[in-house]
Parts: sequence; C-alpha cells; structure tokens
Amino acid sequence: SDQVRHEPFLLPAQFEWSELDIDDEKELHEMYHLLTHHYAEDADNRFRCNYSVDFLRWALSVPRHLKQWHLGIRVVKTGALCALITGSPAT
Repeated sequence: SDQVRHEPFLLPAQFEWSELDIDDEKELHEMYHLLTHHYAEDADNRFRCNYSVDFLRWALSVPRHLKQWHLGIRVVKTGALCALITGSPAT
C-alpha cells in the first residue's frame, strides 16, 4: 500500500530490525518469552497477558498475513529480541 512506509526508521546503533518468522519455532518462542515476561502490567500489578505459543501462532497467521508485518528489534551484540511489532490485514 502507498500508506505503508517503505524505509525503516533508524534505530540506535546497538539495535537492529528483524523480520520474525512465525513458522520458526525458535522465533515464536522468543516472541512468547518477550510478551510473557516483559509485557506491560496494570498499575496494581494484577494483570499480565500470558498468551500461549499456540495462541500467538494462531493470532499471527490470519489469512493473507504478511511476513514482513511481524517485526522485532534485536540487540546487535546478543541477538536478543527486545521489542515486537505485528500487524494483520484488516480485510
């Protein structure tokens, strides 16, 4: 689409963009770990999302999904996944 930015935003030198493959079990488990252990909680620390690996696979593999819409940010030195941005087609 013409409304989708084609050039990635620049990141600080210690980070890099990474396309994430939801068909790769290792990468899917990295996404699960990031969300399970680092997802924002409410102010009272009573609510934390705990999506299962199977739920993530299902939610991110909707019909007509685009692999390039599953992006991560990794630490260059270690390769650790530290951020996750995903999108799904609305139609």
